[in-house]
Amino acid sequence: MTTSHLAAFGQAMARGDIETAFTHVSDRIALYSPIFEEPFVGKAAVGRVMGAVKSVVTASERTGTAQGDDRIVQFSTVTIDGVTGNGVELIQFDAEGLIDRITIFWRPLRLGLAGHGRLASLLGRDPIL
Repeated sequence: MTTSHLAAFGQAMARGDIETAFTHVSDRIALYSPIFEEPFVGKAAVGRVMGAVKSVVTASERTGTAQGDDRIVQFSTVTIDGVTGNGVELIQFDAEGLIDRITIFWRPLRLGLAGHGRLASLLGRDPIL
């Protein structure tokens, strides 16, 4: 497994350059959110989610990485509306090495609740709570 697409994706996202970042993801990318039951599928939908999350998360710092045969797990500290917690991103790749699945976990529960309403509104989704 090569991580060149992940590194380039991360660098572009850090610059706020979603267009360049998404040259490193599969057309069928799926993002599984800690807040919504159904995944977001496709570059347009996942790009919209990434933009919304960047507007809701007030701070994020990468704290570690673990790598397996076909996936990478990135750990971070995340702050939303003054609530700080832990974030975990499980990132999987397709046969060409493009990112094709991202599953996000946040804890504690109040971290997700802090941004839930704003994210639902920005994304045109009904809040699950």
